[in-house]
Amino acid sequence: MGRRKDAPAHQAAKGYPGRRKSREQKAAIELAAKAQQAADQVAGQRDPFAAPAMFRQAPAYYARALEVWNDTIRGLKLMGRLDSRYSPSIAIYCVAVQEWETACKHIRQHGFVQKVKRTTGDSWLRQNPMLDVRGAAESTIRDKAREFGLSPLFDQELLKVQSFNRSAGQQADLFGESDEGRPSETVPEAQRPQAEDPHDLMNRADSPPPDLLQ
Repeated sequence: MGRRKDAPAHQAAKGYPGRRKSREQKAAIELAAKAQQAADQVAGQRDPFAAPAMFRQAPAYYARALEVWNDTIRGLKLMGRLDSRYSPSIAIYCVAVQEWETACKHIRQHGFVQKVKRTTGDSWLRQNPMLDVRGAAESTIRDKAREFGLSPLFDQELLKVQSFNRSAGQQADLFGESDEGRPSETVPEAQRPQAEDPHDLMNRADSPPPDLLQ
């Protein structure tokens, strides 16, 4: 007895095995492949410094963070300190700025303390919780500002670090090694030029001491 034929629904679920694909199916597969290729090409050409997807998905909520993002990206480009790997850190900085401003606005409107009603019916004053939010945002802003040199003080500190890193290739000279990596020969004391130091000039100008008395 031969094998029984599957039900049409079952055959459709398995993709009609044993049948040749119709022209429509072939065209759909080719179209999907071309669409995927185009999507990959667009993804490769995407601006690496575009706003994070989190900001783009809720532009109304992250409106202020988006403004800070654009300003920060523009400034870091001018300073030559921009790298696509820094995007998460920059996004954290932008969100912290928005949170700080929101907390400041809430504190201005509602004050540093808020009146809370107890279950007993009386009221008591408690600290505005947004003070903690503002403090945490300030800490995050300060840390990220130090990373990217986003303040006059942190900018000078970062410049010192970058200057030190640029001179890393000259470390061999600092340790007295020649180009071949060997210690450089010491120059005899008599062949060394005298430093133009005021004390050296005075010492050379001194007359010899008088002879000792017998």
